[in-house]
Amino acid sequence: MLADEIRAGNIRALLNLGGHLVTAFPDTNDLVPALEQLEVLATIEIVENETTALSTHVLPTKDQLERADVTLWDMLLPRVSAQHTPAVVAPVGDRRSAWWVLAELGRRLGHDLAT
Repeated sequence: MLADEIRAGNIRALLNLGGHLVTAFPDTNDLVPALEQLEVLATIEIVENETTALSTHVLPTKDQLERADVTLWDMLLPRVSAQHTPAVVAPVGDRRSAWWVLAELGRRLGHDLAT
């Protein structure tokens, strides 16, 4: 369906939040040429792969060890619990958190998402 919508001109830009689109969809022979038609394919990712090779923009964000995280477990345990883990290492280069990248994209498009 995604490839059909791109070819129809209904999707001209796609923001990929770290998913490896080329291996996630069943028919890459149909999807890859459609992705190549996009005006913008922006991918949040730090690992080079077939999807980043097709992307017009690759936005590197902090990896799991470079960011503080909160994990909420509410469906696997009999009661709600949370776990906080601090960042273990400093980010490589100028990498930012994915939330910051998304908020900054929104701000540049005229939407203040992180007030």
